[in-house]
Amino acid sequence: QRQMCIRDSYLSEYDNQAYLTTQEIKLLKLIDIGHTAKTAAKYLHLSFRTVQRHMENIREKLCCSNSIEAVCIAKKNFLI
Repeated sequence: QRQMCIRDSYLSEYDNQAYLTTQEIKLLKLIDIGHTAKTAAKYLHLSFRTVQRHMENIREKLCCSNSIEAVCIAKKNFLI
């Protein structure tokens, strides 16, 4: 069974699959302005592995395959 994601137009506002955490939003904003995962990790005082895991979670929630697509979807849906 396919997981619902934020790209699905029928998501309700209460579907917690659609929510990004505060850290995920901060990370997407940094990626949007040109940070890499490594520089974002330093900026957020997180390990590189933690940032990678956040990006995996973001891609899963937004049903996308890379960071650029995640930023585009987040902007389109007014998440960042």
